[in-house]
Amino acid sequence: RRERKSYLRSVRREGNGINKASSAGLVDQQAVQESLACLIPGTRVVELCKLEREFPQHYFRLATQSKAVAERVLSGSWEMLGHRYDLRSPIDWHRDPRSEFCWPKGFYADVPLYELEEGVDVKYVWELGRQQYLVDLARGWRLSGAEKYAGRARELLLDWIKHNPLYEGIHWTSGLEVAMRVISWLWTLATLSEWNGWQPRDFSAIIRSLEDHATYLEHHFSFYSSPYNHLIGEATALLLIGLVFGETDEAPRWRTRGREVLVEHGGVHDAGDEVGVLEVGHIKNSRPPGGHQDAAVSLVAHRLPEHVEVPTT
Repeated sequence: RRERKSYLRSVRREGNGINKASSAGLVDQQAVQESLACLIPGTRVVELCKLEREFPQHYFRLATQSKAVAERVLSGSWEMLGHRYDLRSPIDWHRDPRSEFCWPKGFYADVPLYELEEGVDVKYVWELGRQQYLVDLARGWRLSGAEKYAGRARELLLDWIKHNPLYEGIHWTSGLEVAMRVISWLWTLATLSEWNGWQPRDFSAIIRSLEDHATYLEHHFSFYSSPYNHLIGEATALLLIGLVFGETDEAPRWRTRGREVLVEHGGVHDAGDEVGVLEVGHIKNSRPPGGHQDAAVSLVAHRLPEHVEVPTT
């Protein structure tokens, strides 16, 4: 009920041309980008130069593969779940890329997920909304310097934000999907932290949407529906946003909540002055989803003591 009222108020504000209050103006863009680059290893040029110098064959292979994947994104042939996604403009974010079925753009709790037309499966449009291809584009830029990859990543990210306000439509119907998108965005922003193509208003829009993602996540943990991989991904994403946002009003609460869920449910355990490592691949006898989320979960498990004080018992 609270979320429905919030959604209806935002629709009215949008209709009247009024923007909601946000911490975006209080968040320093450079500080966030530096925080991301430090939090997520392998995204700064100095690190890549070291990799190229010490492991030239590995670097060449990585650069070649990254460019090839980024080219597939630009050419409309990015593959996931056995389906080839056309990510060239324009994109209907609410349309199933496989069956052409379109989900309504109303309040997320009213959006049907199952018992749909034959051949319609929500996982394909959800995959579109996870935006993992942004990381492929960002990596392509980082390892080749080609502006077209970074530019397209920026366009796709901002276009998603424009067409998917908080609580509206298919991409707000699952906590894990929201979390996966957060992780994709943070990895992308970290990889593009040294790119000079961002426009003045881009960062405010991204920060506002990340705030929305955190607002959703802290109230939609999968404690009962999927207290395994989904819950781990959701807590990881919320903690990462809290870390990146520094000392804005909400950030300490997000860090604390994300940390608590990971410690209690995720295999990140209190070990005195240290934190036990999350056993990726053996979380509550359930296999993690893979990809960038695996990396994020592992990163939080290993680096939690550096950023968040863990209470001792």
